[in-house]
Amino acid sequence: MRHRISKNKLSRYGSHRRALLRNLTKELLDHGSIVTTVAKAKVLRSFAEKIITKAIKAATAEDRTKSVALRRIINRELNDRKLTNKLVEEIAKKY
Repeated sequence: MRHRISKNKLSRYGSHRRALLRNLTKELLDHGSIVTTVAKAKVLRSFAEKIITKAIKAATAEDRTKSVALRRIINRELNDRKLTNKLVEEIAKKY
């Protein structure tokens, strides 16, 4: 039975799974689309949507400090400042 199982572990240990999701998210945001397996895409969807939601909040934030804090959270996940700026300034505007 599948009761109370919240996520697919993708047959990887935690740090490997996080690194995989970060790399897939970077490629997705950089290129617009990627080719991957269905299982990875389903897990990536929730991971990327959380980051995009934070970018939308950072783009529409009235308070400068809140925007900076959200950008730092996004940058902590992506570890690429140029991609963080692109996400907040260009991609988040589309949503």
